[in-house]
Amino acid sequence: MSFCFKQSDSDLKEAIGEAVGKDIVIFASTDDDGNNAAEAWPAQCEGVMRIVAFTSKGKPIKEAAPIHGDDTFGLQGEGIDLTIRGDGSDDENVRGSSVATAMAAGIASLILACRRLTLSMYRTASFSGDRPFSGHRREAIREVMGRMTEPGRETKYVKPWTVFTAFLGEAEEVQDHIKELFKNFSSVESSIPIGYMETD
Repeated sequence: MSFCFKQSDSDLKEAIGEAVGKDIVIFASTDDDGNNAAEAWPAQCEGVMRIVAFTSKGKPIKEAAPIHGDDTFGLQGEGIDLTIRGDGSDDENVRGSSVATAMAAGIASLILACRRLTLSMYRTASFSGDRPFSGHRREAIREVMGRMTEPGRETKYVKPWTVFTAFLGEAEEVQDHIKELFKNFSSVESSIPIGYMETD
């Protein structure tokens, strides 16, 4: 959700709670008002993953809200060229946490696609070793995005190329890389059966 409000809304909180309960992954923008930022909703809702805008150099943009919490990630939200209209107009350069949130959603969709492929390989016996992580989508995204950040840094700047550039090799190499992506998760496995992946 590439928007934020200064105060909470009971109907929105209820809707988000229902979505999170169904394992629907929700990203929300933080407030681009620096240290003056008030609480941003729906980013403050339980179960929502909060996104902060960073520069291409891996630093928070000057308007970025303070970073805190395990579910807060920084993604590039500056220097992005976007075709806004389909009338042949020039691209517009956009910035902010709303842009970074859209980037996060795209990365998350790739993570979930890889997760589906991994579980599919496991079910067809083309996956050797331990069963891959098959728990909640949100846990999978949090874990893989965490692997895209530099260990020990509070900023949690997501660098998707550290994972996805390996997908440019031969098909067999890509398969092996996808398998590794969902092995050895630090997150606790849920008791969801393997058939759960059919609902992705």
